[in-house]
Amino acid sequence: METIIDSAIALKHDSLLKQILRSNRVIAVVGLSPKEDRPSHRIAVYLLEQGYEVISVNPMHTEILAQPSYPSLLEIPGEIDLVVVFRRSEFVPEIVKQSIEKKARVLWLQDGVIHQEAADRALSAGLQVVMDRCILRDHKRLIHGVPLGRILADFRIQQGLSLEDVAKSIDMTPEKLEILENDPDGVISTDLIKRIASVIEGS
Repeated sequence: METIIDSAIALKHDSLLKQILRSNRVIAVVGLSPKEDRPSHRIAVYLLEQGYEVISVNPMHTEILAQPSYPSLLEIPGEIDLVVVFRRSEFVPEIVKQSIEKKARVLWLQDGVIHQEAADRALSAGLQVVMDRCILRDHKRLIHGVPLGRILADFRIQQGLSLEDVAKSIDMTPEKLEILENDPDGVISTDLIKRIASVIEGS
């Protein structure tokens, strides 16, 4: 891969994203929280349910999800295929440094985690890089064929939010949001996906 797959060009690289998700089975989750309501926790549980080996990296805990949690990537025994990052952007350069040293194959920066210089460094070192994308949404969309509208509706329902509350928060009518949630062929912009996800995950 010669480019960073980010929010602006991700749909042009669906086949590559699908290959990444299918061929990399050992995933280190940097910033995995033990709190069940946090996105990192929900996504780690989802990845485990999909048959991935999930390894926690969180220096504040020795065990998360009934498995060992490690202070850093370098202290994980064995090989890592993919590193998913749930830390703030300023922490990305050190995570990239450790990912390169650990010989990870893929660096995946979650929604809102953006560090172009560090991502370029990872790319130059031979890692595949996905930036400012949600691995759960892409997995459901590309591996299971679930429409984005349905994914967002599921998040909303899981968080106990009404259609009206979410619609108001993103300055949209409930009728339009309902159409998006139920239209399997509907096109949803990246900006709108992030606004909806931010409301849901921040609730």
